[in-house]
Amino acid sequence: MPPQNGLQVPSSNPNGNGAVSTTGQPSTTVRITVMGAARVGKSSLIHQFLYGRVPGQYSATVEELHRRDFGAATGGRNRLALELLDTSGSYQFPAMRQLAMTTAQAFILVFAIDDAESFEEVRRLRSDILQARSERKKGMPPVVVVGNKADLAYRRAVGYEVAETVATIDWEHGYVECSALEGVNVTQVFHEVLMQSKMPEVICSANRRRQSCPAQVHTHKKLYANRAKRHSCIIS
Repeated sequence: MPPQNGLQVPSSNPNGNGAVSTTGQPSTTVRITVMGAARVGKSSLIHQFLYGRVPGQYSATVEELHRRDFGAATGGRNRLALELLDTSGSYQFPAMRQLAMTTAQAFILVFAIDDAESFEEVRRLRSDILQARSERKKGMPPVVVVGNKADLAYRRAVGYEVAETVATIDWEHGYVECSALEGVNVTQVFHEVLMQSKMPEVICSANRRRQSCPAQVHTHKKLYANRAKRHSCIIS
């Protein structure tokens, strides 16, 4: 697969200010924005990775930020703070959508393999991201396209070869198929993102420690209130 642009990770937050974790170790924060059409499994993907389960009942997401701190799997001093921004699948919140596109350090673009229109939505999202970042004179960060609902392969509407070719050859992004519902290949999605971000070793520690490291969650109201006060999305 063609090489990706390296992710320039700040030391604490998307604004690039340095920080030290609560353990006294230097901390690196990576903001990954998860986007896609409604009902493709964005929230399920995040919840399966962080908590080992999916939400019991579907609820439309407006915007929700999940944060978790991880130690380096290599035993080094640096720690990783992973922020996963779960976005709305609708176009009802254009300002929030624009901000998510321009502040992300990496993207996971999700579609459902049994829904061809959701793959077209990924095309539109990618185009919108390119335009939004170009207007801010920002390059495209690492992107992984995810074909979710692999457990519904018997209803596949988007061919694996087609999706993989478009993602990896035409767009030069990563591509992973997974089942958030069954937990299949979920870790691989985040491994691919962090590998492109030059931090592949962290994902092993992240997956092993997800039950013992409590995550923090902010809904969009509290998240944006904090941003207005601190000019940052870091959760204290």
